[in-house]
Order: sequence, then C-alpha cells, then structure tokens
Amino acid sequence: MAILVVEDSEVTRRVLLGQLKSSGFPDSVEAESGEAALALLGIDPSQRRTRSASPGSGIDLVLLDIVLPDMDGIEVCRRIRSSPELADLPILMVTAVGQDEQLEAAFEAGAWDYITKPTSQVVLGARIRQALRLKNETEERKAREESLVVAQRRLEDVNSALSMQAASDALTGIANRRKADDHLVREYRRSAREGLPISIVMADIDYFKQYNDHFGHPAGDECLRSVAGVLSAHVFRAPDLVARYGGEEFMVILPNTDETGARHIAERLRHGVLSLRIVHPKNLAGSYISISVGVTTETPKRNGDPTSLIEACDRALYSAKAGGRNCVRHSADEDTWISLDLSSDPNP
Repeated sequence: MAILVVEDSEVTRRVLLGQLKSSGFPDSVEAESGEAALALLGIDPSQRRTRSASPGSGIDLVLLDIVLPDMDGIEVCRRIRSSPELADLPILMVTAVGQDEQLEAAFEAGAWDYITKPTSQVVLGARIRQALRLKNETEERKAREESLVVAQRRLEDVNSALSMQAASDALTGIANRRKADDHLVREYRRSAREGLPISIVMADIDYFKQYNDHFGHPAGDECLRSVAGVLSAHVFRAPDLVARYGGEEFMVILPNTDETGARHIAERLRHGVLSLRIVHPKNLAGSYISISVGVTTETPKRNGDPTSLIEACDRALYSAKAGGRNCVRHSADEDTWISLDLSSDPNP
C-alpha cells in the first residue's frame, strides 16, 4: 500500500512521511510539485489524460497540499478526477488554517477529506484509515455490481437461447410451427392495419415417405436440412419467415407480397430444391427431390382470421400434389383447377 505525498516544502514532507511511518504506512512516494505528482500517477499534465498502462502506479491514496509552486492542489485534484481509472482514488487535502474558501473548491474538485497543518499524527492516521476503508467498500460495491451485471447478461443470454430453442425446429434449425403461427398472426394483423397484401407458401416434399423407406431416416433427416437450407437461402427480406410446419411440410410467410410476387417466389423455391439434385429413385414426379407448392394471397380485413389464409393455401397445395406434383398452384386459380377426385389421397 503506497501513499503519495505531494508537498513542495521538504521539511513538511519529512514530517508527513515520518508520521505516516509511525501510523503504520511505511510505503510512501514523494512529489514536490503538481506536475511530478501527475507524472507519478500516469497522467500526462499537458494532455490531461492517463498515459500509463496502469494508472495510479500502485498508489492507494494521495496527500495533496493545496498550495504548490506550479499548479495548485485544486487543479491537480481536478486533473486526477478527470481520469476515469482514478475516479475512486482517495485524495486528502493538506491545508493551513484560514484556507476555508480554497478547501471548498477542493471538495468541488473531488477531494475526499482534509487535514490541517501542522498535522497531528493521530488525526492523520485516523483520516487515512477512514479514507482507505471507504475506498475498499467502494471497490467491493463496484465488484458486486459488476458481478450482478455479468450475471444479468448471462441470464439474458440463457433466456435468449431458450427463446430461440423454443422457436426453432431442432432438426433443421429454421423456425418451427409455433414460431410460424405467431409470426403469421402478427403479420396478418399488421397487413390489415396498413391495408397491405400478405402471401403464404406451403411446400411439401414429394414422395418423402418413399425416400425415407429407400434410403433410411438419417438420409431423410439430411434431406430435410438441405431443403430447409435452400428455402431459407431463396427468401431474402427481414419480415419474411421460413418454417418447418410439420414432417416434410414447410411454410413461407411473405408480408407485403402480392400475388405476382408470391408466384415468382414459389417458383424460385421449387427450382431451388430441384437444383440440390438429391437423387430420389421413388419420386414419380422426377429423378430428384422436388416439392409441391401451394400459394395464397390476401389483403386482410381488420376482423379477418389468418386461418382462412392457411386453409386456402392448403387447398392449393392439395391441388399441386393431386395434379402431378413438382408444381406450383395459387389459390386464385381455384376455379380453373382440373376437376380432382378429392376422395383420393394425394400422399401415396
């Protein structure tokens, strides 16, 4: 523990150093001017900033005379306090009787306490111990606060990770059905408020059961991850969402997207999956993994229900599967769809 004594009078410095040693503080550093004191503390006197890699240089307290030859103790105190690293360094002013006005300015500059000349060893020791206790308490409080901040950040990180897990599909890493449903309700309501169209796309991997049966479930899982990746790669805007809706079915939510835009994106997704060129010998719609795609677009009303959007898209997807698969159908074309045997199962 080192105490910096800043005093231009050599006689007074010797008295202070002797009293400090007798009071149990033998490690002291001397400075006979303000600039010398700032240099010992690692503060550049001209730039008024800390220049040392370890500001304070191990000094725990400063005894600072108010009257100094180059700059007064008040200015030295102010410059010490201007360094964030030394904000809690105890500074005790050494003042002569009758310097009350200067003492008030010293407290405004950041001094903690004062002693008067001629100094009393008992008073000096008591004031220093009190200041060091306060310094330790301040450091302990800050350490506790920093620990609380770190704990809070860790808790926030854990909560964020848990939220992401709750909203993500464990296999593919994209959004899960719960996230999709919540996102659709939110975007549907926003579209209703703003009078904007919203589209959704539902895609189903063609003959996926046969792919699983032929290659095994590990290959099927890898296929799902690949399809999820390519769907995500072909949807660019921040409000859009790609989700695994269940099994081999995916949903893409496209806020502020009209019918033309939705058809274009749906075809882009279909071609993106084909571009993976994942061989599928049991696919009756082609040689590679493909998807059947249903699309619907709506400009919601304020009292509307997104369930109607899902139902319309589901019918479009059924039409795409029943109509040969590996194609896109939009619910707007429902009246022109070829008559289908709706009693048949399009998922053989």
